[in-house]
Amino acid sequence: MVDGRVRGMAAKWDEAARKNIFYYIATTAWKSEEEFINSGIYDAEKILSGLPPFNPSVDSVLEIGCGIGRLLRAMNDRFAALYGVDISSEMIEYGRDWLRGYPKVQLVETTINDLSMFKANQISFVYSYITFQHIPSRNLITKYIAEAQRVLKPGGYFRFQTLWIRSSIELLKNRLAVFLNGRKDCFTGYFWRIATLEKTIRACGFKEVDIQMKLECKSDAPYGVGQPESHVWCTARKSPD
Repeated sequence: MVDGRVRGMAAKWDEAARKNIFYYIATTAWKSEEEFINSGIYDAEKILSGLPPFNPSVDSVLEIGCGIGRLLRAMNDRFAALYGVDISSEMIEYGRDWLRGYPKVQLVETTINDLSMFKANQISFVYSYITFQHIPSRNLITKYIAEAQRVLKPGGYFRFQTLWIRSSIELLKNRLAVFLNGRKDCFTGYFWRIATLEKTIRACGFKEVDIQMKLECKSDAPYGVGQPESHVWCTARKSPD
């Protein structure tokens, strides 16, 4: 059942990429390549905000749900090696051509929550942005969290954005939407209760967990995909021991 859902999700994202690849990655910054690139710079700064500085000579980064590498391109000068995984073959193929001038960036097509191409304790920083909000299964997201913990170096950080729910009524509406639409589209995602989300992250092996409604960004550029009230940001640190 899960395999069928994953294949369906990949097919939907391939279809979206063929229709309008910039739009389906950054729906508020797609009308020109310049706008699209600038949105990546803005969002990359937001994702890295508040974290300890990384060493561009030795540190590595992995993006889960990289699309064509919009954010990795913006982070190119901050890391020695940059990796991105995505379930869409169309996104990966386009991205490899789009990033041909960025040899440090490597894009890999993968099945959902499969990070087996990376060794344990290999990556300095793992992140995911506007990806988990499209995954309708709590179990699939949880496996990604566990895999991020595995591939991170001791003391490394995992930061991701997902969806949260305020009330029982909203929760019921979401579960019904997931049941009805989760296999039909790539936009109906799983909404978390904050307490359940934190418990899940800790159960995956992270000891330090911080959950915020928004990430502050110093840039005043009018780009990025925004921070809707339904978004929640999670920053988890792997034990340095």
